[in-house]
Amino acid sequence: MTSLAWAGRDSGTEGCVDARRRASSQNIKEMEARLLSAATALRSQLDAAEVDQLRLAAELEAAQHSRQETAELLAAAAHDLLQPLSSARIFLATLARQRLRAPNRFLVDRTDGALSSAEALLTGLLEISSLEAGGLTSEVTSFPVSSLLFTLRDEFEPLAIRKGVSLRVVYCTKRVQSDAHLLRRIIQNLLANSIRYTEAGKVLLGCRLMADAVRIEVWDTGPGIPPEKFDRIFEAFERLRGPSENADSVGLGLAIVRRLTRLLGHPLMLRSEVGRGSMFGVTVPYGRAMPALRPDDIVPPPRSWSLGGRLILVVEDDLRVAEAMSGLLKSWGCQVAAAASGTEALDRITGGLHPDLVLADFHLGGVETGLEVIDRIRVMHSRAIPALLVTADAGAAIRREARKRGCQVLRKPLKAAEIHAAIGRLIAVSTSKNF
Repeated sequence: MTSLAWAGRDSGTEGCVDARRRASSQNIKEMEARLLSAATALRSQLDAAEVDQLRLAAELEAAQHSRQETAELLAAAAHDLLQPLSSARIFLATLARQRLRAPNRFLVDRTDGALSSAEALLTGLLEISSLEAGGLTSEVTSFPVSSLLFTLRDEFEPLAIRKGVSLRVVYCTKRVQSDAHLLRRIIQNLLANSIRYTEAGKVLLGCRLMADAVRIEVWDTGPGIPPEKFDRIFEAFERLRGPSENADSVGLGLAIVRRLTRLLGHPLMLRSEVGRGSMFGVTVPYGRAMPALRPDDIVPPPRSWSLGGRLILVVEDDLRVAEAMSGLLKSWGCQVAAAASGTEALDRITGGLHPDLVLADFHLGGVETGLEVIDRIRVMHSRAIPALLVTADAGAAIRREARKRGCQVLRKPLKAAEIHAAIGRLIAVSTSKNF
């Protein structure tokens, strides 16, 4: 009995073990099935994610391609649309230098104002569109802020004088780190805005030194801005309303300022008091350390240069612009030689022409660019003839190539005062180097 009892117990134990083994085996199989199912589901998710990633990459590439096409289209549109406006403004600037009777001068001034408004609107729309499309890139370098202040003074002083506004520029010896072209565009818009809204008052451009940056400030004694409008004035097509409102304003200048400062990462500030004036400030980091500036580097250069007798070679394939530019240069006493292509310009050089300066459009038609023509002219003359490059394209690549060659870039639409100041400065620098 005892042996049978134990035998029964052993049989029962073995049965329980077998049952547990079968249950464990079943659990393992079920777990393996669940793991296999989970792995299959995970693989499906990974495959779907990979497909989504490829689709997103394709969409991103298409968007980037579309953005590039948009930027190229805008650049082409800017060139084609601004050409006739630029030539008309230059023709008017030449006409304005003539002795005109009061009614005729009034008509010239009003026409110039209307064209100026059209230019500002077109340029602003193109800039806003280019910024929104991501077609405008920055090229950050280190440069003396005084060079920016000099050119802005020369550009805006005639406008301030005509408006009856006192423009004062306080110079700075520091270097800043920024995109020189885009920073200049920012301060241009701020100065234009301050002069436009200031009636027979004062406008001040200067720099405030901070711990790690320079704040470029534009002060005016205009009507001031109510605090509740501080944000609104930076919106597109927003203009101040009141007795000082100027009909020539299209309300895009400050909108462009805000977008450009964001692109460059430069903090923008505004202080204003109604009835007393405003201050706009742009904070720009210091540039890399360089040798100390010499006194000659920071003393303001003469406000005007005599261009009488200077020979300017104009390379421009648009006949209207070439005629307008030639007429304006001649009104300043310059001698002018015009060429409609690089080949024609080089033929003139081969024929013995020795220009004091070359003014070339970047887009000359065909495959040759203004920069290439300037290079070939300099090689033929065996010297770095001063050169101005004219373009409607604000791209960093063109500016970078121009800077490598020591060429100054003038962006369309062109202003007579800006052209005069640029030519005078380049010739003055070239003359000083030759002595």
